[in-house]
Amino acid sequence: MAFLDEFESILKEVVHAKRLSASKMTKLTEIALKSMQHDTQIVSILYRSHKSLPPAAKVSSLYVFDALSRAARSQVNKQGITGDINSPKGNSATFLLKVEGVLEGLFQDMVTTGSPEAKVSKSPLLTDYLLHVAAVALYELRERPNNCCHHLLALLIWLVSSRDLTCLVPVIW
Repeated sequence: MAFLDEFESILKEVVHAKRLSASKMTKLTEIALKSMQHDTQIVSILYRSHKSLPPAAKVSSLYVFDALSRAARSQVNKQGITGDINSPKGNSATFLLKVEGVLEGLFQDMVTTGSPEAKVSKSPLLTDYLLHVAAVALYELRERPNNCCHHLLALLIWLVSSRDLTCLVPVIW
């Protein structure tokens, strides 16, 4: 589990830094990909860290979730990996399923946080991130209609309708 201790240490450095470091993000991604058999622990570390962060560091945490999810998705596509959420040993596909399970909590946290950095109306970065997530959900829905992203799209629609996120409506509809 030395990989997970190193992962958590670098994660803390990344999210608490004033700027995202490409080299640290690369190192974090490499460690995560090598440790995908411990996907549950990785997602737990990510989520627990995100929830404990001060509001100003939460946007960086979302970028970490995004980078790791993209890397895992790339590995799934290149290697044709499939995942069973009930499997005792994790992989990139099960990691993505488990990240999907915490997305609602992440979005709720970002929407309700009191930091100006995390407010959608004041943060083009977060607005762009939500637009990206909405676009990915729509792509998945269109390309893989039997995939499990219907509830993600419903979540995004709910967030748009229940908060002042009207800038996202044209993208979702």
